[in-house]
Amino acid sequence: MKKKSWSAYVLVAFLVTAALVIRSESTWKEEVKISGWDAGGYHAYLPQWFIYKTTDFTFIDTSSSIYYKSNTFARPYQYKPQLQINKYSSGLAVLQTPAFLIAHVCAKKFGYEANGYSLPYRWFLLINCVVLTFIGLYCLRWVLRQYFTDVAVAFTLTSLILGTNLLYYCTKDYGMTHAYCFALFSMLLYGIKKFLLTNRAYWILIISLLLGLLTAMRITHIVWMILPFLVDIGSLQSFFIRIKFIFTQYKMPLAIGVLLFCLPLIPQIVYFYQTTGQIWVNTYYNERFFWFEPLLNKTFFSFRNGWVIYNPIVLLALMGLIPLWMRHRQQLNFVFIALTWTCYFMASWWCWWYVGYGQRMMVDYYALWAFAMAAFFNWVWVGKRFFIRILVVVFVVITCLINGIHYHQYAKGIIHWDAMTYQAYKTIAFCNKSQITASMMQQRDAALSPPNNEEAIKSAQYRRNLP
Repeated sequence: MKKKSWSAYVLVAFLVTAALVIRSESTWKEEVKISGWDAGGYHAYLPQWFIYKTTDFTFIDTSSSIYYKSNTFARPYQYKPQLQINKYSSGLAVLQTPAFLIAHVCAKKFGYEANGYSLPYRWFLLINCVVLTFIGLYCLRWVLRQYFTDVAVAFTLTSLILGTNLLYYCTKDYGMTHAYCFALFSMLLYGIKKFLLTNRAYWILIISLLLGLLTAMRITHIVWMILPFLVDIGSLQSFFIRIKFIFTQYKMPLAIGVLLFCLPLIPQIVYFYQTTGQIWVNTYYNERFFWFEPLLNKTFFSFRNGWVIYNPIVLLALMGLIPLWMRHRQQLNFVFIALTWTCYFMASWWCWWYVGYGQRMMVDYYALWAFAMAAFFNWVWVGKRFFIRILVVVFVVITCLINGIHYHQYAKGIIHWDAMTYQAYKTIAFCNKSQITASMMQQRDAALSPPNNEEAIKSAQYRRNLP
């Protein structure tokens, strides 16, 4: 008789949970999820390519039916301030293209405004995000089961879905890149592991395309080109042996892989060249990293979007680094390397609070953190640790409930996107919208500490002193 796979049930539960949350929040009704701020910049390429066929975004400013205008995402070009360019990359639009085209056909057929922003577009892009997140979870489940027990994997996936901000960026802010990056990282790990097990050349092509998509989403993801050479490597010697093996045995697949890597970048290059005459532009030219002053403590524990504060279940992932090191170090060295770089990179950015909900940038890398979390659950469930199991289950349930409250509070504007402090958080802690009074919101507003972004970019001391 085939043994039950609890982790498979978790995947089904994700789809049910996503459907219930979407129905409860009525996310598809909010145009801002694809037209405003960052999401507006990512999405604007789609109507530009397929509907208006322009080289700029003036169609947004001249349309009375689109509420948010291009000034929410377009920025002055570095060398020609009078020229406005899209600050955000086109990688997400590439992944959304099939859903957008289906929505465009439906909009025309059923009498909706075919402008790229009406209801059918929001519906299909939302579904697209949920489907790709599901595929990411499926791939991550398969990879984790190569190292850990099914029970540990089931708890890990449950924790990611119900205990972190992944669900929010999949079902609410679906116009952002984070859930998509999570899915791409999961698929990348799946492809790398499949290649290592089979040595099939076509996996190199798939890995190359996935790396290209990740880079198109965010240019800094180009560093992950090293990941295929790190997975399951236990020593520096093994690392160089693998590099030599791949570059000597797979010359033709690698050559084709370079083309596949570049393929998702072509729309971005074309846009930059048509607009500025250059093939690549640093659209973040007036922003910076503080490489010698990473603020890890604030990135993790500040009430201004601290990762642990708003996703307390990730404490298990942090604790899981210990059993991961003690029991799986030879196979999973790459996890430590990847997470060390990720934390340093994030904590060094001028805007260490990453405007949004609960350190949203960390969602991109949950496929990597999942190894540490699975190592913790594996340690708990292997051996006679009954009392510890009870404590862990209680902790998981409580933190998942807390995350549900945080989801609701952020979605309703109770948790502020970038100005929260301990006093502000204490005022509205664990209250839903119906329990929040006008007096409580006034107290919260008085306790907020809005950052001065220009000062944070210029001054290390100002950035460091923000609560």
